[in-house]
Amino acid sequence: MRRSAPRWSKVYEKHCPHDTDPASRHVKMIAEALRGKRSPLRAAVMAYDPDHLASSLETTVLELWRARARIRELEGNDNG
Repeated sequence: MRRSAPRWSKVYEKHCPHDTDPASRHVKMIAEALRGKRSPLRAAVMAYDPDHLASSLETTVLELWRARARIRELEGNDNG
């Protein structure tokens, strides 16, 4: 199932900088470029359905950030 693009500004504000890293931010940027209708990157991968690729990348980044936030939350509860 294809997902719509996340509202990155809201998600990024919630997770940055605590749950992000350079690699995940780069994947986020690639996903955004794949969503851009005039993007050269999108044109290069048209045979592979750029929206589906972007959705997969976005899902991976969002789940990584959520998992990191949850781990940080659990670690904080152990120290309390």
